[in-house]
Amino acid sequence: MKPIPNHSRVLVKKIIVDQKQTATGILLPATADKEEKHQGKVMAVGKELKDKFEVGDVVFYGKYAGEDLKILEKNEEVEYKLLLDEDILGWIQ
Repeated sequence: MKPIPNHSRVLVKKIIVDQKQTATGILLPATADKEEKHQGKVMAVGKELKDKFEVGDVVFYGKYAGEDLKILEKNEEVEYKLLLDEDILGWIQ
């Protein structure tokens, strides 16, 4: 089962940041951050946005942006976000 976004929507697989490293090399768990990193990898793009985003791009989005989806893949629940074009703050190609 492969979800396909409609029109001006982008399906993003959440990227979970497990830990971060300080400038001196100390590893901190994600719970040390007060703010979760909201980024994801583009998995599918709606028809209207095919010229703007590509599968594999990494995008950044707001804390309350889009709709949360949980899809069962190979007996494991995977978290996705379904975002509108205006929900995406920026991206890396």
